[in-house]
Parts: sequence; structure tokens; C-alpha cells
Amino acid sequence: MKISTFRNITDTVATTQPMTWAAFVDTLADFRYRETKDGKLYSPATYNLGQSRKDAAVINCEYIVLDIDNAAAGGGRSEQPTLPLDVADNLRGVSYAWHSTHSNLKHWAKWRLVAQVDRPIKREEWKSAWRGLHAMIANDANVDTTCQDLSRAYYAPSCPIEEKTHAFSGNVIGKPLDVDALVEAGGGVNFIEVRQDAVPQQSTGRNDYLKKMAGAGLNKGKSALVVSHELILFDQANNTPPLFTDASEYSNPDGSANALRFVQNIERSISANIAAGGLDISMARTLPVQGNVDAVTFAMGLQPPVYLVDHIVRRGNFYALSGHSNAGKTAIALDLACSVATGRTFAGEPVEQSKVLFMAGENPEDLRGRVQGWMRVNSAEPTVLAENLHFKVGASHNIEEMTQSIIDDCLENKYSMLIFDSKTVFYSGESEDDNASSSSDALTYRAILDALPEDNQPAIIVLCHVPKGAGKDYIVPRGASSWLNMIDTNLAVYKRGDEATELYICQKIRGKDFGSRFFDLLSHDLEIKDNKDRYLNTVVAVPCDGEKLEKQAVTAERQILRILDRDNTTSYAQMADHLNTSRSKIQRCLKSLTEMGLILTKGRHPTVTKLGREDLLELGPEAPQKAPWSSKS
Repeated sequence: MKISTFRNITDTVATTQPMTWAAFVDTLADFRYRETKDGKLYSPATYNLGQSRKDAAVINCEYIVLDIDNAAAGGGRSEQPTLPLDVADNLRGVSYAWHSTHSNLKHWAKWRLVAQVDRPIKREEWKSAWRGLHAMIANDANVDTTCQDLSRAYYAPSCPIEEKTHAFSGNVIGKPLDVDALVEAGGGVNFIEVRQDAVPQQSTGRNDYLKKMAGAGLNKGKSALVVSHELILFDQANNTPPLFTDASEYSNPDGSANALRFVQNIERSISANIAAGGLDISMARTLPVQGNVDAVTFAMGLQPPVYLVDHIVRRGNFYALSGHSNAGKTAIALDLACSVATGRTFAGEPVEQSKVLFMAGENPEDLRGRVQGWMRVNSAEPTVLAENLHFKVGASHNIEEMTQSIIDDCLENKYSMLIFDSKTVFYSGESEDDNASSSSDALTYRAILDALPEDNQPAIIVLCHVPKGAGKDYIVPRGASSWLNMIDTNLAVYKRGDEATELYICQKIRGKDFGSRFFDLLSHDLEIKDNKDRYLNTVVAVPCDGEKLEKQAVTAERQILRILDRDNTTSYAQMADHLNTSRSKIQRCLKSLTEMGLILTKGRHPTVTKLGREDLLELGPEAPQKAPWSSKS
């Protein structure tokens, strides 16, 4: 289900996020203590994106609320208050919840009944469904029947601190109410007529000029909401009376609504021209496509991707950055954040210099040292980094609880990228193996993107641990598979032994594969000492040359091939010592040589094949020498 909320009574545009019924019920038991009731509100309705809270903007309703204020007609108290226990028999077997309101008193209950339904309630069904629920509790006279409007919003649970002990909430687990049955019980479908304001007539020059302004704004890729706001400002400054509040043009006094409808009509005209072949594709790309549309209009609504980091990171996309512990996830994520903040290249690719928010959940203290290390290694200008890279610490570690504050931060600071360290820390469920909780979390990250303006959506990158023992081809987020299904791209981080760390795409991709990028994880001493007078040490990711690494790998393989050609009894430890490398790298090189057919590993000792000797001949002669560990004469 979708839950619409508002920050306070003056906030007119809903924030909508997906949520399970159980999670929503939990919010109805979460009381805030304050003297005044103004604060967060919830609404059963879902609204057209960007439109103000009003009946005309409602899409449908996700649940039903009855306001039981126990008031008599004309004011004052009713003869006998209704309590949750009084309606329990009528609602037996039904899934519903309740909570006291800010006005609730010890000796006079005021509360809300919130009922789950089996499907979204259509606009035209709403009043009948509401009346159907009212009928289920015997048309209780203590229900406020004036609270039936589609766009009604209700204050989230709160109370004065002195009434804390008298506040109450609860819920019953059962079956959702049958919407069809409710509508029938409430009198059947009642079609709501919503007045469609006519397109302004072309009777004045100001009308034509505003049309041209709107068309130009849409052609630049601006949303209808942004264009309508620009038109309102111009109209108020240059027209007397302003067109959008002129009673001779509109009966609706809401200038903002009139301007938005004006722009939306122009959008529809442009869409019609697309279908007729009268609009070039460059303009068509900027048009949003909603509802049932023809194939050409649908195709022309493709939005070109906006790269934050060329070839690697797109704005508006949802990424996982997955890897084993100590593979370099945090170091690479920090290099990415710092590169975007300072305008430096990342992994050799140009970036859009902009603001970044880093959610430091896993180990903020370690991250402080890493930032200092990055600044020293890259000789970064502190003022630029301070202006564009922000860290959020000490906040809630439940992504569902943080959603609204993150959206507010993005709107205020216009962040281009949000990095969460890590999925495990910000997880809202109990187990990462739970598909339902994983899906809910992934949808919450998506909801953050959906709530932000299309022309300024950030990239979201969540650092993820991977299954224990996962090989290079299966570096994916640990836990339920639903997470991998919900993201746009899985960026994998993989490190083998003492080799460089590789960044590549694994299992899930949207867009074009960028290949592999490599990083060295440098150990760096800070200028800070511990209580034993030792310098603190940190790790910094530094991009390195992939071609050079490949050549080094080939060189190591050929060196091992020469050693085996001289003495195939040589042990892994002897080869590692001679080449100043690790035994694990020797093992990987031997596997590669076997796959190329240059050695055979059957038997006790590997032997160089005919193809291997030919390969050595192509490399050219080497001065004869005896291996220092060899027992052969």
C-alpha cells in the first residue's frame, strides 16, 4: 500500500511512500509529545504528483478513517462516549487499528478508527465506502460525519506531555474489508464530478505569450509543475489582473491550480502533435508519459540519462555497491563521494561537480580518518570539500523512519548523490533474508527518488555485504533476492590477495557496461597519534592502470612458467618467495596457465606442455640459471 504524509498543516504537497499495513499500524502507536497538535499528518488518499492536497488531486484511497470525537451535535460532549471496545463485536474478524487524538482526555476519549481494505478505493466509491464502514458500527452518532472528504488528512498520534499516561492505541489482526461490499452497504457508487477548467481562450495577447513561455519551458525538460510556477510569477508581475486569478477567465480562485492545468493542456497538445508526426524527437523526449498512450507517444517519452560520473553513475538510479569485508567498498565509495564533491575524475572518468550526502552508519569514527587520509593523498582543498560533501551521523538507522528527513535534506541542499554505509545498518526489518522486508526497504529508497523533482534526482548508492565465500561472479547483496531485483545496477568490488581491487558490474545492469576499473588500497599514516605515540593509520583508494595490472599478471605467469620449465618440483612457497608475492597469487597464476594449456597439473608436480615451451621460445632466451632452491644438478 502507499502512505501519504504531510510535515504539518501548512505542507500542501504529500510525500508518498510504500509501506506494509503492519508497518503503518506501528506508526499509529508512535506518539509524539507536544503542547500544540500541529505536526505530521497522514491521509488515506494518494495524490497526483506535485499537486496540492485537495479532492480534485486525489487518485484513490488506501484505507478508511473514522473520526470518533464523541461530540454532540452543535458542540459539547455526547451523552455517552464510544470506546474501541464498543465497536469490537461489530468489527469481529476485521483488520483495523485505533489511536487517541491530541484532544483526548482522561475522562473523555477522542480517537480514530483506521480500517484496512482489500484494494484501493476509487474516487467515485469513496463516500459510499466510508458510509459502509460507518454502517458496520451501527451508524454510531459519535462519529464525525463531516470528515468524509477525499483529501482529508489526520494528525499523527500526539498528546500533551501531561496527558501521556491517558493516550492509547491498538490494533486487531484480521481480514481487510471487502471494498465492493462496503460500497454496496453505503448506497452504491456515487460518481464525483470534478470540474475541468476550460483552456483559456485566445482572446488576449497575454494568453498567447504565456502559451509560448510554457512551450519553451517544457521543451527544456522542465516539469509541468515547475513551468506553471514560473508562469504564475510572470503573470503576477506583468498582467493586471493576473490571468490565472481573473474571474472573467476562471471561476476557480486557485491560481496555482489554473496555471498547472493551463500547462498540462499544452502538454496534451504537444503529445497530439507527436502522434501526428508534427514534432521533432528532441522536444518529444522532454514530455512525461502517463496513463494509456499510443506507442509513438510512449516511445518518444524516453528521457536521456544524465551521468553524474561518465559511463559509471547516473542521476536518478539506484545502485548497490557490493563486496566482501576489507575488499575496499568504503574506500571506493569515499573516493567517489570526494571526487564528485571536488570535481576530480573518478576512475579516470569526468564527473559533474555537485553536493553529496554520505550516510555514515557503519563506522563513523573510521570514516573520519579515511576522509583525512583522502585529503592528504589527493592534496584536496578543504573548503571545497566542506561545501560539497556532507555526512549524516547519529541519526536513526531505520531507513523507513529516515525517509522524510532525507527528502527534506535533498530539497534544501540539492544533493546529486546519496551514499548509505551500509544496507545492513539502515535495514528496517529483522532479517536480511526476509523478502518482504527487503522489498519494502528497496521500495523506500525508490520512494526517496520518486519524491524529488525529476530535474534534480540524485543517484542512490547503498553499500552491501555479500554471501560468505562468494566468488567474483557472484558478488551480489547478501540476503533476499528481492533486493537485487529492485536495484538498477549492482556495482561489485572484488579483491584477490595482494592484487588491486576491481570495480565492475555483476549480475544486474541498467545501461551500458563500463568494463573494469582498478584501485590500489594505500595504507596512509595520519598526523594524529594514539596514547602510545604511534601515528594512526587509514586506507585510501587510489585509481590504478588496468592495462598495467594485466601486463604485470602476464609477466608473473611467464616467470612461473620459466621456473617450472627449469624445475617442476618447486613448491608454491619457494615460487612466492622468489617472486616476492603471495602463495594465493601463485595458485591463481597456475590456474590461468592450466586454462591456457601451457602446463598440466595432473600428478604430483605440474609439467610444462609443448605449447608452454613454444610460448617460452616466443618470449626469447633467458640467461641459463639454476633455481636457488633446486636439488637438480
